[in-house]
Amino acid sequence: MTTDVLAAVIEAYQRRSGLPGLFHCWKKEGGMKLNPESEPIKKAPSRMEAKNEQTTKAARLIIDGELSKRVAKTERLRAMRLAQEAVDAAAAEAAPKKPAKTPRKKVAAAKA
Repeated sequence: MTTDVLAAVIEAYQRRSGLPGLFHCWKKEGGMKLNPESEPIKKAPSRMEAKNEQTTKAARLIIDGELSKRVAKTERLRAMRLAQEAVDAAAAEAAPKKPAKTPRKKVAAAKA
């Protein structure tokens, strides 16, 4: 489409005197509507689609339940681990320190 045609369409639309023949479907009186006010018609799902939707909903419920259980278990285990680390750290500070052993010097074997 050239700019001349687009300019003519815009001008005609603004004047509301009508549109060129090529764009007659844009008229609001009849034909194709630019902005339909009603929602598009949705056809009812077929038997197979309804069954698939039911299965999908059931699977999602199961998966969501497992996810919530897993998250709860992870939080519980994390809290237990942090508590155990705190106990271990306190026990390590309270325990008396043992003197470090001095390593023995290695004696080089004489070659004969």
